[in-house]
Amino acid sequence: MKTYKLNTKYLICLIALLLILILVGRVTWSWLNGGITMEDGTDPGIGLDAVMSIALVISLSWLWSAIVMLRQLVKHGCRAFTVTEEGIENTLTFVILFAFIFVLPVKKIPWDAITYADDEDCYIRARRKDIEAGFLAKTIVAVKGYPFCNGFIKPKMTRDEFEKYVLPKVPKRARDMEL
Repeated sequence: MKTYKLNTKYLICLIALLLILILVGRVTWSWLNGGITMEDGTDPGIGLDAVMSIALVISLSWLWSAIVMLRQLVKHGCRAFTVTEEGIENTLTFVILFAFIFVLPVKKIPWDAITYADDEDCYIRARRKDIEAGFLAKTIVAVKGYPFCNGFIKPKMTRDEFEKYVLPKVPKRARDMEL
């Protein structure tokens, strides 16, 4: 079993995300209480309502991501992921789609679910149905893949470590597959 910890970039991103959410919350509070007006004191009209509604929907995805990131810190003790005999456990995956940020928990990616392993870029893809996670997290790991050698890991996983800890457990058919 090999465990990789989260680095300080993770904490910086989490703090920045929380500060942005505080700012959005403050602006939203002013908007809801009629505190945002034009220079002459008149109501800004429907344009601001549309912009603020979109901003609120986007900030909900950011809030969810901040909660998931905090949960990872508290529940798993600053661990990015753990490589065990069963698979990759207790990790996060993410996707940025336009202004939406989705950080999602992945409970387990079993070794036998892996359909593709790239030793050049140190990432894997897995069958969606075998991953223990929510719908969107399963889809992200199945389509985008799960990277090992970049991100918020301390120390950064090298290709040698990827070949030592991950590739031997990946099914041979996944290692030989070409995309």
